[in-house]
Amino acid sequence: MVFKKLMKQKGPACRQAGISLIELLVVMAISAIAGTLLIMILVQNNGLFLKQTNKINQGVNANDVVNLLSQDIKAASFVAANYPEINPSYTTSSSTLILAVPSIDVSDDIIKDTYDYLIFTPDLSNSLFFRKLVFPDSLSARKSADTILTIKLKNISFVYLDKAGNAVSPTSAAKVNFSLTLKGESGFASEENEASSEVKLRNF
Repeated sequence: MVFKKLMKQKGPACRQAGISLIELLVVMAISAIAGTLLIMILVQNNGLFLKQTNKINQGVNANDVVNLLSQDIKAASFVAANYPEINPSYTTSSSTLILAVPSIDVSDDIIKDTYDYLIFTPDLSNSLFFRKLVFPDSLSARKSADTILTIKLKNISFVYLDKAGNAVSPTSAAKVNFSLTLKGESGFASEENEASSEVKLRNF
């Protein structure tokens, strides 16, 4: 009899100390919601990181292209209308720039009245590629080259100006104003980066 009384007294206490099915389901639901929110936060933060990283890389690339273009324009004696002059493959325009730079000998000294040609143009087969082509004179020590400056080109624009800043024909230009837009993908968001400059030719 004493044993039965103890069991009766102990039973309710055990039920109070345990977890009911409803309580368990509530805990599981709360855990699932918290886990989902945590995953969403991590995904958003990772997307933001990729987006910012892509924007920084684009900025660096755009600045590299601007710096290279600026250096070559400063070194150029004039803007050429075509290259080559007979049966030209390239023509200076709002999207293509042909620069005539003084040829150099093996000592890096300028060869008088002799020019090498630098061409900046979007690739004919893939407009996202922006190329720099180097065509040296036969007397020049400068090496020929075909370099891809960027694979993210959206737009390139050249404007040819006189000393006063008025638009003129390319061959009359004293300076060149140019702007470029690069694009890239960061997650699901498309990012663009723009850069521009205005540079005088060496004789001005």
